[in-house]
Amino acid sequence: MLKTSYSKRISLLKQVPNPLRKSDLDKVYCHFGGECGLTGEHQNTTYDHFIPTSWGTVVFKYGIGGHTYANMIMLARRFNESKRAMNPFEWYKKNRARLGIPPKKWKTLIKHVAAKHKLTPEEYEMKVYACHEEVKAIKWMEEVNSWVKASLKAGRYINSPHFLIMSGLWRNLNIPIVVKTYGSEDAKKLLDDETFKTIINDCKAKEYLAIHTKPSSKKRKL
Repeated sequence: MLKTSYSKRISLLKQVPNPLRKSDLDKVYCHFGGECGLTGEHQNTTYDHFIPTSWGTVVFKYGIGGHTYANMIMLARRFNESKRAMNPFEWYKKNRARLGIPPKKWKTLIKHVAAKHKLTPEEYEMKVYACHEEVKAIKWMEEVNSWVKASLKAGRYINSPHFLIMSGLWRNLNIPIVVKTYGSEDAKKLLDDETFKTIINDCKAKEYLAIHTKPSSKKRKL
């Protein structure tokens, strides 16, 4: 298990900017004093890629992330394990209360990381969100491309296409644009078919109803 995890990590690091040197890690350690950047605790801390390496090569486009000095911070190990591949800003919003992260500490950390990228905190946050939207689109399209390939090989849909389309809508993706940009040739042909367009429209209608139709809180009269 450890060997597989290590191999996967090495593979991911090869995909992203990778100029980090030991002297850079020493600078990171000195800046944080070996403490977690969000709590100040000393014990059980670790180096953390603020933008996850699993976001892949798309980070090149936005000038963020990677195995670089600008992307390295120090965190309590429990935060590192909790954050995983999430958008770090979304992770903070969802977990700050549960994990007891002081807002002032978070703002200080973001200011530091943004400054290393020569950006304001606001500019940096916008880049992270834009990059993550593209990451979500690419990962979804990879799932669809695999599904299309397997379905064509089997001569039938191996699973319901509705679930894939709904998962794209849940991620707020512009499906036609994503397919055009990242889809395989087979995926483009299949999803451009009128039958599939009907499925997409059907899923959009279901999503709209799920969002805008709320169950009545009134008790029915007998």
